[in-house]
Amino acid sequence: MKNEQKNENDFKPRTMRNTRTTDEVNRVDGGGRWGSFFEWELAGGLLMLRLLRTVIYPGSFDPLTNGHLDVIQRATKLFDRVIVAVALNEGKKPVFFTQAERLDLVARCVKQLPNVETDAF
Repeated sequence: MKNEQKNENDFKPRTMRNTRTTDEVNRVDGGGRWGSFFEWELAGGLLMLRLLRTVIYPGSFDPLTNGHLDVIQRATKLFDRVIVAVALNEGKKPVFFTQAERLDLVARCVKQLPNVETDAF
């Protein structure tokens, strides 16, 4: 047997060689409409694939109320991602705002919440 000097990379999985820091989180772009539902995480020298807890909160939000905002804020504490989906409801009369106006209003109201996204359907 040869006496080979081993360095610290010999004990790490192959996927961990030449990486930056173990505290860094790298997201995988899923290319979907709302991005990836998974994230890669480097923690303690291990590469882990973690499923993001995602919730979709659909509604017409015509008008957006403090009650809606309260539900959204509470959801941010329970889920990794909150998607607020502004719906076009033809059956709801009267219509106070257009769908584009409601989408803009919701986006401006939740911009301080980092894990909240808005979309229309």
